Amino acid sequence: MTDLRKIDALVAEHVFGLRVVTTSIEALEDNTIYHPTKGWPQMPSELPAYSSSIFDAWKVVEKLDDAVSLVFLPSEHVWEITFGEPPNDFGYAWNESAPLAICLAALKSKGVSYE
Repeated sequence: MTDLRKIDALVAEHVFGLRVVTTSIEALEDNTIYHPTKGWPQMPSELPAYSSSIFDAWKVVEKLDDAVSLVFLPSEHVWEITFGEPPNDFGYAWNESAPLAICLAALKSKGVSYE
């Protein structure tokens, strides 16, 4: 099963350059917060739901805005997402969920693999 909050934390760290901190013993629960890595101290915020909310996932698209391709394949019922140009900084993923496909492709474009 895919751990969406773990993916959200990886996106916050590798795409947005944020430092993820959890406030409980259970890692990456809903009470996970993040802090900018620069300009400390700043008020913490809740970790956006990049991998499950199209509103938050679109922030990833806007942040990378680098030769992005988003295609819905109706015959397959999946979203196909690419960031960047091969072979450098290229990320590709497909999933039934557009936000999840966006996040997985974004992480791959940053050299981070989530399986």
